[in-house]
Amino acid sequence: MNKDMQPLEDYNTVIDINSKIKALESKYNLSRDRLFLINQNMIDQFKLTSSELRLVKDEVRDLKTELNSIKETMFSISKELNRFARKEEVKVIEKYVSLWDPLKFVTEDQLKEILENASRKKRK
Repeated sequence: MNKDMQPLEDYNTVIDINSKIKALESKYNLSRDRLFLINQNMIDQFKLTSSELRLVKDEVRDLKTELNSIKETMFSISKELNRFARKEEVKVIEKYVSLWDPLKFVTEDQLKEILENASRKKRK
C-alpha cells in the first residue's frame, strides 16, 4: 500500500508546489504592476516639479533683471540729487537776490524812455 500511495503523494506534492508557484507568480505580477504604477507616478511628479522649478528660475531671473534696473535708476537719481543745490546754498542765493532786488532793475527800453522824458523836461 505504501507503493500505491507514493504516486498519489508525489502527485499531491506537485499540485501543492504548482499552486504555490501560481500564488507566487500572482504576487510577483501584482508587485510588478504596483512598481510600474509607482514609477509612472514618480516620472509624472518629476516632470511637474521640473516644470515648476523652471518657472521659478524664470521668475527669479526676471526679478534679478528688475532689481538691477531699479538699482541703476536709484544710482542715476542719486547722482542727480548730488547736482542739486543744498539748502544752505539756496539760502545764500536768496540773500544775494534780496540784496540786489532785481525787481527794481530797468530794461533797456525803460531806460531809453526815462532818458527821453528827462530830456523833454529839460527842453521845456
